Amino acid sequence: MTLEIIIAILVTAAVIDVVSDGIIGYIAIAITSGWIASKFTVDWQWMALTWIGCTGAGAVAYFYCIAGVRKGVSKLEGKAHWKDTGSGAVGEKAKARIIEGTLMLEWNGDLWPAESDRTTILDGDVVTITAFENGKLSV
Repeated sequence: MTLEIIIAILVTAAVIDVVSDGIIGYIAIAITSGWIASKFTVDWQWMALTWIGCTGAGAVAYFYCIAGVRKGVSKLEGKAHWKDTGSGAVGEKAKARIIEGTLMLEWNGDLWPAESDRTTILDGDVVTITAFENGKLSV
């Protein structure tokens, strides 16, 4: 039963740490390592060494796991942010830019890839964005 409580505390600390960017997970690892070290019937020097080793190994593994989770979450958030931002551009004015023969639209301080059926768009023309699809703005 004690092992289940420790696992529940570690999982809860990991979830809080992912959301809050704090050190709660590392503190939970240090406490759990102390609990594991106390289960050995050895001198206090070996117990301390076991605690240091468990804490170090756990912290390194935890760091890489949390880094992977945060990277995955930021990729998902980034895709959603990109999609929502482009959808909000429909109906807005943008400045056309021709860069190496490719039509780009300068909108909201950023350059966006664009496509158009019109052939008379010149560099610097102000156009109205009519659609956003597959990461491209349409004029």
